[in-house]
Amino acid sequence: GETFDKTAKMLGLPYPGGKYIAEYAKNGDNCYNLPRPMQHSHDLNMSFSGLKTAVLTLIKRLSPNYEHNELPLNIKQNIAKAIEEAITDILVKKSVQACKQIGIRNLVVSGGVSANLTLRHKFSQASELQVFYPPLDLCTDSGAMIAIAGHSRYQEAKLDYSFNVYPRFPLTELQPILSN
Repeated sequence: GETFDKTAKMLGLPYPGGKYIAEYAKNGDNCYNLPRPMQHSHDLNMSFSGLKTAVLTLIKRLSPNYEHNELPLNIKQNIAKAIEEAITDILVKKSVQACKQIGIRNLVVSGGVSANLTLRHKFSQASELQVFYPPLDLCTDSGAMIAIAGHSRYQEAKLDYSFNVYPRFPLTELQPILSN
């Protein structure tokens, strides 16, 4: 979601960017090949920083006066198409890989990015998974939901809120969280 937002901003599109990238991508041609960082690694880590840098480099190459973002509409649409393809390729591949590693066949895709129809289509091609989504009108930014859930649980005082921060925590070490 954050990559959709930041690349949309680079194109001069409104926030939140995912919706606008998807709208522009509908009319774009897939003529730019953006990188899929960490796509071929066997671990579950993801990084979108290289993709964001590639988008900025492409925009600057196509628009010498980048600060004024003078790209024609069709070029913005083509870049949006490339962005959407790259992000959704990465998310689907790593999600399917994670499910295989863990041995599960059901996946819930939620948050704002779950409204992306290209993402939904690509997940539908992953025949080894049954994928569930909330209705489109409930596909909003997860941050608000997480904050509300955290506040509610804090008020109920049902959780221990002590924790350690591990900025480079490997995803392969995640353990399922068991609740009462």
